[in-house]
Amino acid sequence: MTVRITASRHTAFYSPLICTMAAGFLEKHNLEYTYGVLPPGETAAGMIRSGKTDVMQSAPSTNWAKMEKGETDFPLNFALINQRDGFFLFRRGKEFAWKDLEGKTLLADLDVVADAGASRTADVKVFPDIRPGPDGVLHLEFAGEDGMPAMVSAIEILPGAQGHMRPVRVLARQSAYYSNDSHWWSPDDYFEGGQLAVYAEPVTGTDDPELYETERWGNFSYAIPASPGRYSITLHFAARRATSGRSS
Repeated sequence: MTVRITASRHTAFYSPLICTMAAGFLEKHNLEYTYGVLPPGETAAGMIRSGKTDVMQSAPSTNWAKMEKGETDFPLNFALINQRDGFFLFRRGKEFAWKDLEGKTLLADLDVVADAGASRTADVKVFPDIRPGPDGVLHLEFAGEDGMPAMVSAIEILPGAQGHMRPVRVLARQSAYYSNDSHWWSPDDYFEGGQLAVYAEPVTGTDDPELYETERWGNFSYAIPASPGRYSITLHFAARRATSGRSS
């Protein structure tokens, strides 16, 4: 008997499933298997319903957006494969220590399309109470996963105390922009790595779709000078599936 196993994506978070296959546990029970990741254009629910796979590894969170819309016709997760909910943490260059995370904020494993609830939709993340490093710089690093690039359309940094420092608003484009809420956004600056992209299709979920027409994508970082103090950082994303409509 051959069991067709599909994972929504190939990730260390699904290590129990990967180890089950790699360690030969299925063969010990006379079960052959095929393994693959969710093909482009397919959904976990669609593959189960169409009979294209027998076992689908996916997260219960994939149903949250549907539940918020009042939908009920979606698959139920029936098996718990781990008892410790969390992610593996890696770093480049030297050994990892928990102390290295003190004073830092992590946004791990963000699927912008899933978080926004639909493609071509604006998505915003706010991080309050952020402090610059000892070098007087706010360091923001963006790294992709599973072959998919990271991206960001705009970065807004607001000081915790008025008059302490002027707000910094950086837009991933080559020219400045005056937004619909009467704020001045400077052209892309303080970055290292990545590429700029321009999109023709407007996004929804925002009063200012022009703010999301461009983005920096790839693996990249920003190093933004800041005076000592606390800041609120807002990251603006545009949820787009794959690279549809992208032009550099």
